Amino acid sequence: MELNKETYSKQEVEEMLKPLNKEINDLKGIVTEGNKAIEKVKELEKSNLDNAIKLEVTKAGLNPDDVFDLVSADTLEKAQEKIKKLSEMQKKLEIDSGYKPDNHKQNNDYEQAEKAGNTEQMIGSKLSKFFGK
Repeated sequence: MELNKETYSKQEVEEMLKPLNKEINDLKGIVTEGNKAIEKVKELEKSNLDNAIKLEVTKAGLNPDDVFDLVSADTLEKAQEKIKKLSEMQKKLEIDSGYKPDNHKQNNDYEQAEKAGNTEQMIGSKLSKFFGK
């Protein structure tokens, strides 16, 4: 754009500004599209992080639907720390709630006689098993 005159009329100025205004509007549209693309990328990154966390939860043997809210974090590393703690807690609970024998073994006649040193009763106990006394 060349400015040859000392003064311009309003109409001449408007004619000179038309291409500039069009270019400004085009650039605003490009910026808006760029911002939308940035938001889309952020959404995809969040979705990717969520999927990675769910995968790690599944690898740890936990149900992702049950514990996802507990292990959700900003980074995968923080989530992995939480997952590790939860899986350790689950293992501890499984051990604590597992079968624990109470040593209530019932002594039969043979064992009672053996403890007492009574061989006659030991033999009698064995024979009673054979003959059904």
